Amino acid sequence: MQERKVLECADCLVFPTEGLRDHFTNGDFALNAKSAILPHSFDASLYARKKSPGKSFGSSVTLRLFGSFYGARTPDALFSAINRLNLESQINITLEVFGAWHPSYAEFEDQNGGCKKKHVRYMGQVPHLDALREMQDADLLVVVDAPGKGSSFYLPSKLVDYLGSGTPILSLCRPGVVCDITRKAGGIVADPSDVYGISEAIRNWLNARERKYSPSALTLSNYEARCVGRKFRDLVGCLLDEKVTEK
Repeated sequence: MQERKVLECADCLVFPTEGLRDHFTNGDFALNAKSAILPHSFDASLYARKKSPGKSFGSSVTLRLFGSFYGARTPDALFSAINRLNLESQINITLEVFGAWHPSYAEFEDQNGGCKKKHVRYMGQVPHLDALREMQDADLLVVVDAPGKGSSFYLPSKLVDYLGSGTPILSLCRPGVVCDITRKAGGIVADPSDVYGISEAIRNWLNARERKYSPSALTLSNYEARCVGRKFRDLVGCLLDEKVTEK
């Protein structure tokens, strides 16, 4: 009831995705009429440096995942996919997980004991600026969404931070916003519950990892802070003009 009052009393409603807007407004014409879509954004000045798109990979490859797990959203399928991954003799792969503790991490010692070529490590929680640096230093960044049916309209802010880092992205997600953005940015996707599909996605990336990663400037500009901030400023300006006109 309180949420409904907020929606009705607000002069403008701002949502990060169209799907989230539709979920909240439920087709209400008046609410839709005063709604705007502004995605999360990344601030390029916060990153340590501009990442070179021509990085040469060695035999050791580092995947990094940022975020917390809860409910149906777990890292188990990803861990299983790495366990079943067949690697070339010269390749070593490490997955580093940053974020809040999850019970699945207690099994890392047993999981890492049998294979020196594959490692999964819990790195704890780090401040945001440190996380941005770690994102830039990774070879591949991983997003894990909850499995389920239908399309997902959520946009996790870390995906936008990933875009700003200039690092390739693997998104384990349902069809929807995350899937669409990842593909537009030149990343790869797999179903979050499909262990075989996740393993194949990682293998395909490993086989093509020397290929230049260069998401389109147009895709990145849609999420750059200056662009999103300009749109927000214009939105506020229009609201203020309307208030002055009313008086």
